[in-house]
Amino acid sequence: CRSDTIIRYPELMKEWKDIGLDNLCVGFEGIESTRLNELNKKNTESNNARAAEILNSIGIPFRPHFLIEPGFEKEDFTRILNYVSAHKLKSPIFPILTPIPGTQYFNEVKDKIFLSYDFFDFAHATIPTKLSPRDFYKTWIHLYYESYPLWKNLWYFLLKNIAKLSGSKSKVKRFAHLNLINLFRLRLYGMFLCFKLAIHYRHPEKTSETRDVAAQWNF
Repeated sequence: CRSDTIIRYPELMKEWKDIGLDNLCVGFEGIESTRLNELNKKNTESNNARAAEILNSIGIPFRPHFLIEPGFEKEDFTRILNYVSAHKLKSPIFPILTPIPGTQYFNEVKDKIFLSYDFFDFAHATIPTKLSPRDFYKTWIHLYYESYPLWKNLWYFLLKNIAKLSGSKSKVKRFAHLNLINLFRLRLYGMFLCFKLAIHYRHPEKTSETRDVAAQWNF
């Protein structure tokens, strides 16, 4: 759902929640209105913030998506993390901006694409990053770790179970967070991804795509 739709129809969101809506994907994309305009999102940051308030007040769990751009520096990752914390976003998703054929962005960067379509999975930067590959992916994974902190999930897990014992359904939903199994999976996946990417970029003989990367980024 778009955030501007949510703020136009909050009562509809409430009705959907009443009949069973228990998760919603919302494309926030960026944290600044100027960048949203550049992405042709036709939306504003204030709409995103207001949509988060509405969904939190209604009690609909949602997954705001923020695009991670290859041109990001570490400060850009930090600003997104601060935004997630300030707006109390429980389940953010951070896909890497990918030039999908047919889009304006694809036409702008098609000459820079060095990975095949096998890597168009929103988990690979398919054009050169401003940071080194190691720093880019390490900071990206760290963004997930910091957005789903172990201590916070353990605290919410405790509060949720106390709410269950007290019979408060509203508090159970309020304290719903990433469960411990998925929290473990997230960290396990992060370690696996770091290992996979390290091999991918350290051994350019593996694929023609990595040979291009090694040549372009002086590995």
